[in-house]
Amino acid sequence: MAILIIMKRVCIRIWVTLTLILLLTLSFTSVCVSSTSTARKIVIRNKSPSLITLYWISIPKEDYVRQQTSVTYPLDRLNINSFVNHTFAAVEITKDCVLPDGVTKPYDDSKLKSPIKNICTESRFTVTPNTDQIILVTGTGSKFLAVLDDDVSRLRSLLDEAFENCEEDGKECLRQNLEVTVGSLLKKNTLEKTVRESMAPLIEDYTCADSKISTSPPLQNTTWTHNGVTRDVSVLFKSDNAEVHIIKEFISPEECAAIEKRSAKSLHKATVASSDGGSEFSENRKALQASVKVPLDSPSDPVYLLSSRIYDYTNAHTNYNLTMEGQEDIMSIQYKGCGVNCEEKRDRYMPHCDGECGGDEYLSGSRVATVVIYCKVPEIGGGTNFAKSNIHIKPEAGMATWFRYVGDMTTLEDGTVTGASDSGYSEHSGCPVIEGEKKIVTQWMRAGVNAEEPWDSFNTKGLKKKDVEKFKEITGGWGGGEEL
Repeated sequence: MAILIIMKRVCIRIWVTLTLILLLTLSFTSVCVSSTSTARKIVIRNKSPSLITLYWISIPKEDYVRQQTSVTYPLDRLNINSFVNHTFAAVEITKDCVLPDGVTKPYDDSKLKSPIKNICTESRFTVTPNTDQIILVTGTGSKFLAVLDDDVSRLRSLLDEAFENCEEDGKECLRQNLEVTVGSLLKKNTLEKTVRESMAPLIEDYTCADSKISTSPPLQNTTWTHNGVTRDVSVLFKSDNAEVHIIKEFISPEECAAIEKRSAKSLHKATVASSDGGSEFSENRKALQASVKVPLDSPSDPVYLLSSRIYDYTNAHTNYNLTMEGQEDIMSIQYKGCGVNCEEKRDRYMPHCDGECGGDEYLSGSRVATVVIYCKVPEIGGGTNFAKSNIHIKPEAGMATWFRYVGDMTTLEDGTVTGASDSGYSEHSGCPVIEGEKKIVTQWMRAGVNAEEPWDSFNTKGLKKKDVEKFKEITGGWGGGEEL
């Protein structure tokens, strides 16, 4: 009997410990939901090897209402807004299968007159009252499955693991009591995220409006020595999956001049990533940009020296082990002020993320870190903000802002890399340039790329372009953001 009591106490301790670990894992990532609202934000992550599309099931007639004008590729995700108790069907699209609304091809709305024999495989899920809901779509054919993964289901899974070898007596009662307690704590974490996200626009407006605000105080001051040169480094923010550093005297005037000279003839209006995996012009970004290739066969070239310094710094402060081969070109970006009393739309870059910052799993081949290097700073304006992290940076000529938005990474046998993405702390912006010019050098860095599969073999969603083309053969060209 004494041994059973001891085992029971050990099990309870393990259970409580794992519950606390779960709380730390879920901290700052729950979706904001009021106690009375039934609205929910849902993320559908396609981890199956197939294309999928989504239908809302209209009750009670069981009508299928298509929710997408494009397909969701493997490893891609779809964000939807819905309500508690709404039911959806994730549908696997394979060659020649018939969608549940009777469409023979996704781009052809003609109804079939003959009996339907090859209905596309589906798997249904229903929106729950819980927060932070993710639908994981896995498998293919008879194993195609859409599984709800939310805060409570993750908690229950952890509890089941903890109690697997424990006594049955009292287990369910203890589970229910602790679920209530944990649920209350989750709501507090949800409130923290709500406050952070609601305050970010106010911080953005305030810091951009006051050009006298200095750089946020650092968490830590340190140094970095590279090729015999020691540089001062300030760590402004640090979490498991995101960091923000500033590095003094990172670039020389000669390197800035080389970048500016090589980009001068190809400057053009800046673009942003589009929803279909390409790029587009946007009112959120007003600047000029031009890419500059790194001469990998000229190690004494100033652009090569700068590039190697960027990757050496990144590898020294992460476990990414990035190489220069296959990476994006260095980007020269210029912002111009039009004066204090100017009524034109000012050059700036609104809050955005360079990579995934929704807390999802990292997609191999997409961006992991960025460095913004200031060659020329304006007289007024042009600061860099990480408003959700309450960080403001007042640029100085020669200084660099370095930040990452993926945690430690693991390389799989097939060469792909995995890791956890940041949950919003790396969202950043460039304040309006009021007076003078702001000239920066930016390098976006990727993991999982190389000379054989360079950065431009992936689209801006992190999907391989050759895979996208292969799937278009199945859909007759429908998908990837193309309208019906």
